[in-house]
Amino acid sequence: MYRLEAPDIGNLYHRTIEHMSQTVQMEGKEWRDVSREECSSLAEAAVELVTPEIQNAILMSSNRYGYLKKKLTDVVSKTAEVLIEQSKRDGFDPVAFELAFGSGNFPPVSFTLSNGATCELVGRIDRVDTASIHDQLYVRIVDYKSSKREIDFAEIYYGLAMQMLIYLKVLIEQANAWTQENVAPAAALYFHVHRPLVAPAETDADTERKVLESYQMQGLLVDDPAILEMMDRTAKHDQKKSIVIPVKYKKDGTLDANTTKKVVSPPQLEQLMDHAIDLAQSSAEAMYDGEIGVEPYEYKERRPCQTCPFQSVCHFDEALSNEARQLKKLEKDDVLSRLGGDADEVDE
Repeated sequence: MYRLEAPDIGNLYHRTIEHMSQTVQMEGKEWRDVSREECSSLAEAAVELVTPEIQNAILMSSNRYGYLKKKLTDVVSKTAEVLIEQSKRDGFDPVAFELAFGSGNFPPVSFTLSNGATCELVGRIDRVDTASIHDQLYVRIVDYKSSKREIDFAEIYYGLAMQMLIYLKVLIEQANAWTQENVAPAAALYFHVHRPLVAPAETDADTERKVLESYQMQGLLVDDPAILEMMDRTAKHDQKKSIVIPVKYKKDGTLDANTTKKVVSPPQLEQLMDHAIDLAQSSAEAMYDGEIGVEPYEYKERRPCQTCPFQSVCHFDEALSNEARQLKKLEKDDVLSRLGGDADEVDE
């Protein structure tokens, strides 16, 4: 029996955006060179190509699923329009899509456990962007999400959000697998693929800006003015909220208080990446040691049990005196301090 689940929709978004981006690239263009009129045809062609791959072509099985397919095509088409608008402002350009490490010429992340076993981490990076700044090549990764995600330093600390940092670490340490240059990290960002509903503003232009702002990528940024300005070359001049990255400038050209919560210095980013790798290694050690205790966490009233398919195995039940591990909310400075010093100490 085939059923369309949330991961299937996420997979469709990934594959269609990859196909559209590769089509644009093969035509010798950047997204900024594509007209809005081309978006619909790009989206329709991509969805038609990917549809047969989703749950045994379930989107082609009935009129109901055909209607859903059209709605998904609308989302993909709107996403393409936003990629065009972001590209017009963005100095970072895509160089790779669905870049897999752990296969072919791109080796996996590998480490040896205390029992002598070798553990390998493999993955696939949705999008890799680069830009040359200060005679240095900087890399940014973008992960497409079908639900909204924002940076949460507590999730990084507790190991609930390791993926993006591990991906960024892999690109830096194994740069020779995908480029001929030395690279430095610039950002790890989430792009929310959706079709927003916004209240009309006073003018059509203001309404369109609200729509674009709803697509603003969220994530972790390196605190370097040149890098931030390269990611949106209009925001600082306009003294407005960026529609590309989670940055807003004050009238004096400095970052506002909310933005400073999402930027880190290069040494701080290095610490966070190393922490993610350490957590992956310690998790592998625990699995090899047979640690399978029934100890789900609870963070911000959220538990993995809500989507876990193995509840019938673990039998976690609060009525039987089971208790979830309560994870404390932590701010950026709390996490950096726990990892080896406060913000000022790490910068030195």
